[in-house]
Amino acid sequence: MAHPALTEIEDLVAEGAFEEAVQRLRDFASSQLGKPTALTHQFQQYYDMSLTLSAEQSGLSRNRMMGLLREEDAQLQQRQLLHRLLQLSRSFARAVTDAETKTAAPLPVAEPDLSRQPKISTVPEKVWGRDNLQSISWLAQGLASSAAICRVITSKSIGTGFLLPGGFVLTNNHVVPSAELAADADLEFNFERDIEGRMRRSSLYPVDPGVFATDATLDYTLLKVGAAPEEEPLSRWGHVTLGQGRKVELGDPVTIIQHPDGGEKRIALTSNDVVYVDAPRLLYRTDTKKGSSGAPVFNEAWEVVALHRAGGHIEVGDAGDKIYANEGILIDHILAHLEQVDPGLAARL
Repeated sequence: MAHPALTEIEDLVAEGAFEEAVQRLRDFASSQLGKPTALTHQFQQYYDMSLTLSAEQSGLSRNRMMGLLREEDAQLQQRQLLHRLLQLSRSFARAVTDAETKTAAPLPVAEPDLSRQPKISTVPEKVWGRDNLQSISWLAQGLASSAAICRVITSKSIGTGFLLPGGFVLTNNHVVPSAELAADADLEFNFERDIEGRMRRSSLYPVDPGVFATDATLDYTLLKVGAAPEEEPLSRWGHVTLGQGRKVELGDPVTIIQHPDGGEKRIALTSNDVVYVDAPRLLYRTDTKKGSSGAPVFNEAWEVVALHRAGGHIEVGDAGDKIYANEGILIDHILAHLEQVDPGLAARL
């Protein structure tokens, strides 16, 4: 017999309530992960797949609002997503039934018989150093986060910024050093290519001249997006998640989504390890270029742990040694400073 929660999910799918149905499925999968069972790994997969469906739904909604899809195509994609969600729910129901009625021994993982291949290898597959394997849904989560990254365009230069809750945008002080410069700035979202290599239609927003906070030492500037036209709601871009209190250690990978050279949105995924931590500074080898200033530095959970600001031969320690790396300011120090100088504004983030 199907679990009541999963039956309810099927009813929601039949009503076309995709967002509520996928949230219920994710919540149910999360509750199952807390139970000791041989199928825990399989339940994790269901949870990850529900995240992927959510990300695809967000992308479909965004493309629909932007007019990038014909209505009949959008409706077809919506029906396909609902069908996939229904199939996932039913598959999950069967797995739950198996877990509750029997203690199934997990199948062994496939490994080569190395004794029969002495000239090919004497070592099975392995993780080299740090385990870099990620769920495939990790890519979808990163893509969803990328929507909140924008170009910050002033009369002096082009940099990068990212959207926070409440319609605020964080960038560098050296990108927007003054309220006067901010007043005439534009924030451009969706300046990127689609899966076929074509430039998408971007969206420009003004800066609210009544909100401005900056600090040259920590090299940050906080802006607020101005009035958005009705056909271009700011909510379509979502916002990043701040990694407040998240510890960053030597060797941790950090990913940067950015507008290098002031151009289309790009991502640096490889050779991206942290090489030095000296609060409030964070040094890493993740690639950036001019124009990347103000980009978010993400940890593996797609939480922003630092604000990228510069790169080159950077002095570290008391002996004057230098490291060739890129540098960001830890987000906790930026938020702490903002809390000190403008607690009312900090409370709105």
